Amino acid sequence: MAHFKWVEKYDVKAKRFLNFLKEEVVDNLTAYPFNADAGETAENNVWTVQSSETDTDGNITSIIFKRGVADGQVGKVFYVKFFNETLASDSTYATFSVQVLENYNEGTSTFGNAGPVAKYQCANESIANTERSKESALHVFLNITNKRLAMVIVADPVVNFNDYRKSFMYAGEIVTFEGNVDDIDGNVLLTAGCVNVEPTMAQLQSKTPSEYFGVYTSPGNNTFQMLGTKSGVRFQKHYPAFITQAPKPGNAFVDSVLGDTGLELEAQGYQASRWTDKYHLSPIYVAHPYEGYRGHLFDCISVIRHNILHMDKLIIDVDVCKYPDKKWKQEVFRYFDINTEQNFYKLSPNQGTAVALLAEVRY
Repeated sequence: MAHFKWVEKYDVKAKRFLNFLKEEVVDNLTAYPFNADAGETAENNVWTVQSSETDTDGNITSIIFKRGVADGQVGKVFYVKFFNETLASDSTYATFSVQVLENYNEGTSTFGNAGPVAKYQCANESIANTERSKESALHVFLNITNKRLAMVIVADPVVNFNDYRKSFMYAGEIVTFEGNVDDIDGNVLLTAGCVNVEPTMAQLQSKTPSEYFGVYTSPGNNTFQMLGTKSGVRFQKHYPAFITQAPKPGNAFVDSVLGDTGLELEAQGYQASRWTDKYHLSPIYVAHPYEGYRGHLFDCISVIRHNILHMDKLIIDVDVCKYPDKKWKQEVFRYFDINTEQNFYKLSPNQGTAVALLAEVRY
């Protein structure tokens, strides 16, 4: 395969979620799958466990993954910390948290910078009369590369049809534009889906230690939290951008003369183009209000949530002229109808949009 690992599992207990991540990201991944017949060579996994904590039952309560840099490669060493909050309280049975850290000091066992902790949730815990608990299962869809972790988790719908959510998370590098060779030090993005409202700037300031990095600090749910800007400011808000048509009426720009500029999509006919018989998808670009466009998410694409079903497969033929280094002929993406109340689409012009992750390549 193309130097990534795809994991799809439907029986991960919430209390064992971090144990599962440790097994898949580190323990069971020495080198990525590859196709020797296609001329591919092995690529070793650079993710390791920096530290972890467990409870008396062996459930991992927190874990820090270190993303190293392979010999001969240029990159940024960074760390991603996960917390399992399902173990802290019976009322947080679908809550996890994730945080980006950098500049680990071996002498003091501390980090030079720790970003705002982003809640990562896959169910609405305020809905009453649910049977859901930390013992309940999660559906986990995970794409691992040496660049980043991209994941969708879903609380088991069988437990309660009303409270479960499909929740996206991304932690790691983005693909920078061609010619941009110096975006290394701050090139780490974090975003996570959440049900609860994002913390305010005042709440970030009040935490100990403070998670406030200025008025444009990103909490990591409704915006992209980047490790650093071009000018070096840490953990600032970045926003998604897409190649797409106008959003629906009510979510579009209201012109003083023309009125609502939104586009009403035909209920049954719209999606696959009548001209090409194909779905037309978009990279998920990363933009800063002052510094401009920076790159796009790695092997994640944006899909209009219209006449397409959760977990559908989207097959893309590889343009060998444009991508001569790709040895495979097709890429298969899995579509996820993410629907958490807080997610990075919420502050974009295209709220009725969802995401697809690379799950397979075909030679």
